[in-house]
Amino acid sequence: MRSHSYNSLAGIILILAMATLPRPYGGSRMFAGSTSTWSLPREKSLTRLEVRKILSIARESNARDYVFFATSANTGLRLCEVVHIKASDIQDGRLRITRRKKKRLVPQWIDISRALWSILSEWNQMFSGEEFIFPGVSSPCLIRRSKGQIERTCDGRHVARRNIQRKWAEAVRGVGLSMKGRGIHSLRHYAVSQFYEKTRDLRACQMFAGHSSSTITERYAHVLEMRDRVNSVEPVI
Repeated sequence: MRSHSYNSLAGIILILAMATLPRPYGGSRMFAGSTSTWSLPREKSLTRLEVRKILSIARESNARDYVFFATSANTGLRLCEVVHIKASDIQDGRLRITRRKKKRLVPQWIDISRALWSILSEWNQMFSGEEFIFPGVSSPCLIRRSKGQIERTCDGRHVARRNIQRKWAEAVRGVGLSMKGRGIHSLRHYAVSQFYEKTRDLRACQMFAGHSSSTITERYAHVLEMRDRVNSVEPVI
């Protein structure tokens, strides 16, 4: 009986130890219920060349789609954050946004490149008198908090998210890529990855992405650093 108890205890300790060990790059979860992850999904990674091709397709087909995708690719903003950009949110070299994943919906100013600011300003002038820079016929937006409270964020009349997602799918397929794992949120992954690759500053990247915790930002760092290490090893062919 005592031997059986010891074996059971040893088995539990072994399982807990294996669950806490880091997985290899690109490995799968050990347990179905685990929420931890070591790397970003490979299929969501877009290269710079692929993003340029998508932007080129969008520019030829629809100017609005081009401006929208360019904004996402250069700021790392979420889809719901870009659709809510207002005409008054664009100032000299800055953009006022509201992070939708924060506990409090407080607007903040972020710096943007002069090239992007020029594109947004020119686009904004085409819709003088509109509240949003991407106007549409969407319904009022509601956000339900964890405590069950509902907060109205806008009265609608901006472009619908489904419309943008459909246009994004057309652009992705237009350059010969599969849509599997390449939703418009992959533009956010691209922007954050590019920012960290250029700066190698984890704290600055966290602020750029608007992550509430550095744990999420560290995933980007792990993936890029592992890629650099793999590329630094001379292959034996």
